[in-house]
Amino acid sequence: MPKYKLFLEQSKFESKIINESKLESCEISKKNKTWTLNIKLKEVVSVADLKPFLTNLKSYFLLPGVVSKVEVKLTFDKLKRLNDYARDYFEYICREVAEEKSRFLAFLSFKFDYTDEKYTIHLDRDSEYLMDSVPELKDKFHEYGLKVDVEAVVDEEIKTTIESIKENIQTQQELSNEQARLHEQRQKIEKKKIFDRRRSKPTSVSISQIPINQYKLHQYMNEVGDTRFVVEGEVIMSEVRKLRTATLLQMTIADADDAIVVKRFLNTETQIFEAESIKEGDFVQVEGNAQYDEYLKDMTIMASTITFTENLAKVERMDRAKE
Repeated sequence: MPKYKLFLEQSKFESKIINESKLESCEISKKNKTWTLNIKLKEVVSVADLKPFLTNLKSYFLLPGVVSKVEVKLTFDKLKRLNDYARDYFEYICREVAEEKSRFLAFLSFKFDYTDEKYTIHLDRDSEYLMDSVPELKDKFHEYGLKVDVEAVVDEEIKTTIESIKENIQTQQELSNEQARLHEQRQKIEKKKIFDRRRSKPTSVSISQIPINQYKLHQYMNEVGDTRFVVEGEVIMSEVRKLRTATLLQMTIADADDAIVVKRFLNTETQIFEAESIKEGDFVQVEGNAQYDEYLKDMTIMASTITFTENLAKVERMDRAKE
């Protein structure tokens, strides 16, 4: 059984085209101890199938002391299937040549067209020097049995490397500025505080100490001269309502003794964004005026400042409540 046929049967390649390939001839150089195998295939196969075939073939025919190097020359009856593998072969051939001449890797940076068995590489103005390397690239295609034409053209519309670098620097700067803006915004959210000017010094109380009805609220106002309070509690419910002419935050907070509804009108996109970040289970400190809500028939706080506190504060408060 011919050695090449035995090689195919033992290798059991997945490609039917490779399994049906033929060894047309073998050129032997005793001086260089080199065999050149001329292999014929019916059609072009994928690069994924070709690479292991060539690697195994060269290894199989090496004979210590007799054959030190095996070269393979391919021919194809048809190149039609190269349309499907044009990009893979372009990258493969460029990398093969680049093993000895690294400048060929530069071709991988440019777009190309493949039509009618011809590769057309589109270079920028600064890369016109690569045109001198095109004939060598074409020869490498031919060594692999791909009798195609290869040419390079300068496309004035393609940005040069320097132009691309400048554009990339500008893009990176814009991205950096945007990241800085988002970082600043995240810091504001992490602080989780809606700021407003305080008109008077409020009294810090538990929710149960806020007057329970309008009559007692008037009494408190007459005695203290102010209805502003600071209370702390866990958010039980929170929602942002889009009203016809305004946007309203309404939430319910509870401490160890009682609960109360908190409202706040949102006047800016930032306030709306911050209010929408409030969720059930958050622990907040609220400052604002206590007032009786005729619709709810209950006491509420119209907040001017809402501050999110750390979870540690919540734990400490719960511990004190247990005591």
